[in-house]
Amino acid sequence: MTDKDFQKFVIEHLTRVSEGQEELQKNVVAMETELTEKIRALFDDRSVNQDYFKTIKNTLARIENEQLFQSSLLIDTRKKQEAELRLLRAEK
Repeated sequence: MTDKDFQKFVIEHLTRVSEGQEELQKNVVAMETELTEKIRALFDDRSVNQDYFKTIKNTLARIENEQLFQSSLLIDTRKKQEAELRLLRAEK
């Protein structure tokens, strides 16, 4: 192999390596972009879920408060009815 052949060989391989490096760089950028979009989508989904669960918790708290209120009304009504029954029994 002559010096010119060797130089040509080295130049061809360096050119291929350089082209491969550029292709690899493009692939890395594409993967980083795709990964960033997927991570962003995951965080957006997480945020939506958190909002949904917050709504559910607020609704549950409202229902529990309503149940407590209804329970207290029922207890008060029952006490009044028991008092009335005692009075009615006492009148007999």
